[in-house]
Amino acid sequence: MRYNSTKSIGIYFLSAFVLLLLLGWKSQTLSLFGQTERRGPFLDGKFPRFAPVPWKFQQIGFIPVDNDFFTRVERIPRTSRFVGLTKNGKVLSFEESPMGSDVKELLDLSSQLSIQHEAGLMGITFHPEFNDISSSHYRELFLYYTYVYTEELPIYDRLSRFKMSDNLENILLDSEEILIQQIDRDHNHNAGDLFFDNDGYLYLAVGDEGKWDNFYGNAQKTNEGLFSGLLRIDPDMDASRSHAIRRFPIKDHIPEGFPDNINENYLIPNDNPWVDASANNLEEFYAIGLRNPWATYYDSSTDEIWVADVGDGRVEEINLIEKGANGQWAYQEGLLSNPLHAKPAEITGIETPPIFTYDHEQGNAVIGGLVYYGEKYPELGGNYLFADWESGNVWALERTTEVQVTLLNRGPQRIIDFFVTTDGSICVILMSGQILELQKNEITEIIPSRLTELDVFEDLAALTAANGIFPYEINSPLWSDGAIKRRWIALPQNRTIAFQDEDPWNFPKGTVFIKHFEQAIHMDSTKNLETRFFVIDDERQGYGLTYRWNEDDSDAFLIGIDEEVSDTLMVQDVLGEQEWVWNYPTRSQCMRCHNPSADFVLGVKTGQLNREVMHEGEAWNQLELWQASGLFDQDLAADTLLKMYAINDASASLEDRVRSYLDANCSHCHDGRPGVTQFDARFTTPLTDAQIIDGEVFSSNSIDGNKIIAPGNERRSEMLIRDESLSDNQMPPIAREVLDTTYLNTLKDWINELSVLSNHPSLVENIVTVYPNPITTESFIMQSRAAINSMALVDLNGRTIPVSFTQEYAENRMRVFLKDETMEGIFLLIVDTAEGQETKRLMVSR
Repeated sequence: MRYNSTKSIGIYFLSAFVLLLLLGWKSQTLSLFGQTERRGPFLDGKFPRFAPVPWKFQQIGFIPVDNDFFTRVERIPRTSRFVGLTKNGKVLSFEESPMGSDVKELLDLSSQLSIQHEAGLMGITFHPEFNDISSSHYRELFLYYTYVYTEELPIYDRLSRFKMSDNLENILLDSEEILIQQIDRDHNHNAGDLFFDNDGYLYLAVGDEGKWDNFYGNAQKTNEGLFSGLLRIDPDMDASRSHAIRRFPIKDHIPEGFPDNINENYLIPNDNPWVDASANNLEEFYAIGLRNPWATYYDSSTDEIWVADVGDGRVEEINLIEKGANGQWAYQEGLLSNPLHAKPAEITGIETPPIFTYDHEQGNAVIGGLVYYGEKYPELGGNYLFADWESGNVWALERTTEVQVTLLNRGPQRIIDFFVTTDGSICVILMSGQILELQKNEITEIIPSRLTELDVFEDLAALTAANGIFPYEINSPLWSDGAIKRRWIALPQNRTIAFQDEDPWNFPKGTVFIKHFEQAIHMDSTKNLETRFFVIDDERQGYGLTYRWNEDDSDAFLIGIDEEVSDTLMVQDVLGEQEWVWNYPTRSQCMRCHNPSADFVLGVKTGQLNREVMHEGEAWNQLELWQASGLFDQDLAADTLLKMYAINDASASLEDRVRSYLDANCSHCHDGRPGVTQFDARFTTPLTDAQIIDGEVFSSNSIDGNKIIAPGNERRSEMLIRDESLSDNQMPPIAREVLDTTYLNTLKDWINELSVLSNHPSLVENIVTVYPNPITTESFIMQSRAAINSMALVDLNGRTIPVSFTQEYAENRMRVFLKDETMEGIFLLIVDTAEGQETKRLMVSR
């Protein structure tokens, strides 16, 4: 046949013209989207540039400690230097100004410490005559730590005396003199804070030995072990006011071959409350009935002892402890009307309830601070400052005619200690080594009180976004008691998002995230609940604001800074009409999840936004739409990027669905930081590194012997137990009143699926690649970096699935054909290679 070049050229140009029309149409769509006028920072300045709280934190120093973290800070007496203790056994000194500079390592006890869970180097104090060169106690200090004899339990709680060099450059390891060494059957509740009083007596706070609910039975006892109280001893051994030890802790729990308890090199003050010449009591006790008194503070001006006692499952306590006090643990927790146990028939000591408590809506572990007497902030003079380790809330407690507590700041998570500098600045140190200064926050902006004043929606009834407000959707939403949610972002004009595939994105200052909540009331109607705003502030941190909708949904109104509000709706569902309660979060509660660990922003990241959305009638990958609209600082290809999945997405594996859900709901706290949480819920962490499967539990709300996930055993899987609870042990601990049954059923399926996996463990990882997966055709490709010896495909009941295959040994490549055209579901591919056996999870969806 003769070749017609003219016709071919015409067809070519016609095809090119059609293609250009198509490309031009889409380009025009992108151009229109990209040219949408963006808002100015902070919604055109309608929101403050800083969190609207009376005090703020400013970072002024940092002491890097790698995978270690801090437990205490104490000033070296009459110097400008501080010492910081790390959990792994290092004593570091650093200069006050500039804060954190000139760091020196004074001592390393890591070779003799237990550092599991809450164990480690926990307490330090200096002798009152530390700087008196004429005293025998010159350069003397005391350390409290958990001594390890073997890698297994039990461990020992040890209080020792040390000497520091004259030039303050070293703590002399060979100067150690042990005062107390006591067998301890658990790694937790070690407390360990130390101080001297005005009389020169040494105090040591001790916990109840560990676990939950007075598991070891130490509370309310003064005759067995030195646990669950405050000890007071005389390390100067002044026989004119103290006497020899008459009774020693029991030795029943010391395994054969382990070191003995030690109690020596100190005397008992004669006026201790449980002094008993007949040796019926351990006379070291000054107070009893404390659970885990992590932080103490001795006010030398008033001779008062402040104790922050970390609570069990319900409340946190601030206590003022006097001689002979009984803190009431474990028969009473805080001021709750429902005691944990029946009150003992006979009370030892003086019942001393806490002067202040807060529940676990406000935090989860109290960190005691100090009484402030500096001149820099006279309004805080005489106030006791304290914080919560998990929420970051920082309070000031003032005692006038009654106790008044003021929230100063929703501070950073993981505050571990307070200290005051020479000029009266109030500082905290985080576990990570960051040093922050508490400063007055001058707020001049007035936050609009009504949603309609913000110009966010063109049509309030339809929630049609105004110009510059971009809608977005996510793959795996955070569970909010079944509420319906919609989301938008207001990215400031002329600014872009610093994109990253696996790590959190970096958003410019003034970015505002908007999330709207509503609830289905009947089959055909909904009720608006709230519209939340989360603002990236000028310090690249953030704060949240909530607007509560009125009864007729005509407007929403700003909730106060610590206002606690809830609504009860009558909801019609398949079970009939019933009450449904919605609790509006306070601003401090917002920050429990929007925390520094999560880089303050939840849900807006690669794996969540990597999905298809509709824009002006056309299907787009959402990440590519954002890129084409100029929102990112770089080009990207969505098909190569991380993707997460909805819990009900049947096209994804059970593991991917559950782990996406855990990332959305849990990873802002459970992020794998050492010493913070026992497992890593981030989707990007390989399951083999996440400590989820057969991971250990140690929370006071967990059941001893359970695992985070016990393959094939729902009853022993703590994650399932806690996630299907609506009691004190529920997870997440706040913002949930309704169970997510879809998630719980999927989690159960995964737990049972894992029982099959446990019979075929991988001995190596990432040797074999399978694609496509999910499998939608009759075959798939399997490729290995090592020679393939054999392969098998099994279902979740362990039955072998017949397959056929072609193999190319030169490339370690195999095409596998599925003989059963109807097979669907989850299967395990077990591949034996020259480097070992790997088990891959496959999904067949045809």
